[in-house]
Amino acid sequence: MIITFPIGSCRGRIENMVGYVRCGRQVFRSINDRPFNPKTDAQMRQRTKLANVLSAYRTLSSFVRESYQTRPPSLTAYNMFVKNNLRATDVFLDKREALAKACVVAEFNVSEGSLPPIETKASGDRLVTSLL
Repeated sequence: MIITFPIGSCRGRIENMVGYVRCGRQVFRSINDRPFNPKTDAQMRQRTKLANVLSAYRTLSSFVRESYQTRPPSLTAYNMFVKNNLRATDVFLDKREALAKACVVAEFNVSEGSLPPIETKASGDRLVTSLL
């Protein structure tokens, strides 16, 4: 359940409630203290795939935040990046690589709309974009 906080803003966790600011609005939601966590093959495959996408987002977040012009107001740039790239890339990181926040360069979608595409490529140990 999302509840608007009337005074100021609150961030953090209190028992099973977490408060945060999303799209400029204060929201609260309850969290499950004991999530059911089956380690099925499909779920583990998705988690290892997600690690690379999240690592790429951390690297590209300053470019991505305002680059999805066609996104619905209910989604953040983070949501759009994960949604577009989780299906598109088949790069898997093991637990050690994920903990080290490693990232394998792949073709990532970093914008939608009338923006010119931003090309990224690896140059040595650096990520280079087509932005000036």
